[in-house]
Order: sequence, then structure tokens, then C-alpha cells
Amino acid sequence: MAFGKRLASGIDLGGFSVKVVVVDARKGNARLVAVDSEPVERGESAEPALAAQAAALDTILSRIGLRGRSLGRVAIAVGGDELTVRQVSLPNLSDQELAAAIPHETRRHVPLPPDTEIAYSYQVLSRDAAKGSLELLLGACPKALVRDTVRAVEKAGVSPEVVDAAPLAGLNAILHARVEREEDEVGFLDVGGAASTLTLFRTGGFLLSRRIPVGGDTMTAEIGAKRKMAAAEAEELKRGGPMAHDDALLRLVETSVGRLAAEVKDSIAFFDAKAGRRGLKRLALGGGGARIAGLAAALERALGVSVVGVDPAPAFARPETLSPALASRVGDHLSELSVAFGLTRWWEA
Repeated sequence: MAFGKRLASGIDLGGFSVKVVVVDARKGNARLVAVDSEPVERGESAEPALAAQAAALDTILSRIGLRGRSLGRVAIAVGGDELTVRQVSLPNLSDQELAAAIPHETRRHVPLPPDTEIAYSYQVLSRDAAKGSLELLLGACPKALVRDTVRAVEKAGVSPEVVDAAPLAGLNAILHARVEREEDEVGFLDVGGAASTLTLFRTGGFLLSRRIPVGGDTMTAEIGAKRKMAAAEAEELKRGGPMAHDDALLRLVETSVGRLAAEVKDSIAFFDAKAGRRGLKRLALGGGGARIAGLAAALERALGVSVVGVDPAPAFARPETLSPALASRVGDHLSELSVAFGLTRWWEA
């Protein structure tokens, strides 16, 4: 395939799998070129080694037949417990004053040890001259996390141009895919392996991103304890075993789902209070954990808002433009692809 520089690629290095989305990014005629996902071989540690992530990415690139420069412009994401995405209120500083103040403000607002080297990025959301204040979106993490993520993709022969925060990339995908509904508030719950990430956004500049320590691993452990199963057997049951379409499966993970729902409900209440009104009508559900049968319905009952499977693809993946094989891959991995899709939105030629 020879597409030149108009291609944009998003690579999401997750704890359970690596996801890749490649699009032809021409504005007005954007289309999906390739999409794939590969499980990460996990060792003793809950966190996959760089080599395992690189191997999974290498497998994907071999399968889709795109490597190096043929991927076009590449964006990758960082996530996890060490990443902080936070809205910060500051005095209405000039751009120059703000640039000088950010290193100090990052130390003040980001919960990392004082000797940690920090990578950060920021964006002014709004300025209020009357109040003399501004609202700032701040993303920060240890520089080591960025270096490790870059090293993992470089091992597979890929040179990334952008490193983004995973929660913001996922939100970006959903915002771009809203072709019919234009709610003022948007919510995205990404149910990952080690944890889940909730991102809430209000048009006009209010954002909340929170990591919740309940994810697929928590549910697997609960199944294993209740059924006295080894972790591998419990994981297989959770992901599609004989009870995958039975209420019995939800009963096996009811404690984990209850904790997740309670944390999400508290976060939505806080968000509503900060935003000054109750506006969230719909919560998009994504991540590998979103595949658990009945999870969306259970969360909907607990939260009192509509919970729907995430659909980040409409902007690129209109059914009539896809080959049967590509349409199948999008359908198979749709719940996991939000971050990868969002990463491709950095460029539109």
C-alpha cells in the first residue's frame, strides 16, 4: 500500500492488548485503512513488560502490512495510575507568565514524589477577564512513563510524533463521532484490565477525568474466588465462557460492578455540582471489560442514565466504505478502539 503522508495512525498500548488504527486522514474524505488488536502476553507482574507490548505491536504490523514510514504520522497514548489529567483554576496570566508558572503549578497539583522528573502538557480552556481567572487543562506523568511507552513502539520500528493522554484520546474519538446527538455533556467509561477510567466533559470547558481501581482483573479475581477457579479459567469464563450470556455471570461479579457503579455515581454527582446543572444523559462504555454481557444494563440501572456501547468509528468506518474483513475487525474490537481512534484525530489534511 502506498498512501504517503496523508495516513495517520493511533497506537494504544494497553495492559491486556495493543490496538492499532490507521486512517486516511484527508478532511472531508477520511476513511479507515486498517484496524487490528493483539493480546499482550502477561507475565507474573500485572503490568506487561515493554518487550511483550513491542511483540504484540510487531505482530499487528506484520498482519496489516504497514511498517515505519508507511504508517504515516503516528500518535501513541500514555495512561495508568501515574497519569494525572486535571482541570486547574489559575489567575488570568498572560501566555508568557503562564508558561513560566506551569512547572511550579504542575508540582503543586500533580501527586508525584518531589524528586520525580515530570512530563506535562497544558491547554487553556477559558479565560474570564471579569473574574481575573482562567481554566486550564493539565496533563502530567513521570517522564519515565513517556520514555517507556516510546521505547515499546520503537522496538517495533515505529517513531511516534505525538504522545497523548489516553483518557483525552478516548474522549476525542467520541466527540468526533457524535454525528447525530449533540449533548452538552459527554461521558466515557473505559473499563480496562487493572482499572477503569471515567472521563466527563461539558461543552464550554469543564472536564473531569478519574481513574477508578476496579477493572477486568478485579472481576476475574471475584469470579475465581466465588467459583474456586484458577485465574486463567475465571478470565475465560468472564470473556465468553458458558455463562457469558446469563445473569449468573453478573452475579459472580456483582461486588466489583457495585463498587464500579458507586464510584461512577459519586463522580457524576461531583461533576454535576461543579458544572452547575445535571446534564449527563448518556454514558459511553468502552474498553475490554465492556464486553462482559449485561454490564451496560447493570450500570444503567445503578446510575439512572443511559449506558451504551462506545462507537468511535462513524467518522471513518461507514459500513459502505469497508471491506467485509475490515468491517468484521471493527465489529470484533469496537469496544476497545476508542483511544486508538482518538489518536488519529491529531491530523486532518
